[in-house]
Amino acid sequence: GNIMDYIFNFKGEEVELPKYSFTIANKLEKQEDMNVGNASYQDKCKGMYNAVADIIGKDKIKELIGTFLQCDPNEINILYLKVLETYNTPLNDFNMQRTNEMIDNANIESLKELLVTAEKAAKLKLND
Repeated sequence: GNIMDYIFNFKGEEVELPKYSFTIANKLEKQEDMNVGNASYQDKCKGMYNAVADIIGKDKIKELIGTFLQCDPNEINILYLKVLETYNTPLNDFNMQRTNEMIDNANIESLKELLVTAEKAAKLKLND
């Protein structure tokens, strides 16, 4: 698949998300603010349920976990986190790749410095 296909697996079913947009980003950001705030657990879950329902559709969320009052609160949390994780994947992958490249380059540079230092030390010994 394309890097910008947003698909995840939930209870053995593939769930396809719509293209990422500012509308979705803002919705998730609002929910993240609520999740770290003082709202009750049920209100946070209700917010997450509605946020996911807005993104994947009410029928789809009902099919996956049932209606809000019927469903397992843990399933709401997991479904919501999977949506978040899926939308964050391209950026996380990119940053990971960049970090790995920086580490690789840093290791090469460190090795070079180490060799130069070792060489200098060896020369000093010879001159003793």
